[in-house]
Amino acid sequence: MAVLGVGVSTLVVLVLLLMWLQLNRCLSLVGSALLGALVSSAAIDALWSWGSDAGWLSVATPTLLVLGALLLMRWQEILPTRRWVAFGLVTTFVVRAVVMAPIHRGWSGRLSGDVHDWLVMAGLDPSALPPPEELPPRILGNVEMPCGLDRFRVRSDDLKTPPGSLRLRIEACGFSPQAFRAQGSQNIEISNALAVAVQISFAPQDEDGEYFSTWSVVVPPESSIEVPDFKVPVGGAVLIYAPLEPRLGVVFGSGGQVPGEFWISRSPLLMKRQVSDTP
Repeated sequence: MAVLGVGVSTLVVLVLLLMWLQLNRCLSLVGSALLGALVSSAAIDALWSWGSDAGWLSVATPTLLVLGALLLMRWQEILPTRRWVAFGLVTTFVVRAVVMAPIHRGWSGRLSGDVHDWLVMAGLDPSALPPPEELPPRILGNVEMPCGLDRFRVRSDDLKTPPGSLRLRIEACGFSPQAFRAQGSQNIEISNALAVAVQISFAPQDEDGEYFSTWSVVVPPESSIEVPDFKVPVGGAVLIYAPLEPRLGVVFGSGGQVPGEFWISRSPLLMKRQVSDTP
């Protein structure tokens, strides 16, 4: 925020300087540092306004402000301490430059370009560096409390078919179970233990990794609903998640026809099969 090219920082320094003069009738060390800070801050305001859509008054006002402060001290024969003026000037310039450079489009672009050139000259071109390797997520069976995970991997051999109808619980820690095996067309019961309604989305995926149309149901608070004819695509899988509650994690459902290891992620939503070359 600026008024006629004078920023808040410059106005604050000006007010502090006037208050110091009013109370002490002299500059001394602190007043000299404030004078240097005023000069530096006003100069930065003028440079900030230069070349922008602001009028000429936005560039002239900071300059006139500094000149007025210097003439006032000259008139009252108040002599500043040069070392402390330099201290305030340099300190304010460094602080404001560090704060302003990243948000100024021209400066930040120039800085990033210079840094890139330096890295290239040093043989460290960022664009030529290999991308960081993706760390494998934790295996579901090795997690002590598998509830609410948003990233995990699971082997098809470790998937269990729940007895009777499928049941999915929404608890404070997240979804449970996190993975299961479904056989054919079954009903799935979703139980919500939370005090708020939860929207549940189903994202089926075929054996080629392509997603079918996603569909959703809403489970009222502290109640259960039954979703009839729940079916996992042959050779594929289904991801179950709450679009508005990412903290609940993601559930992986598989038909079990395709062996292998699967990497599951909630953000971004994906299911990736790791193919093993071993027989």
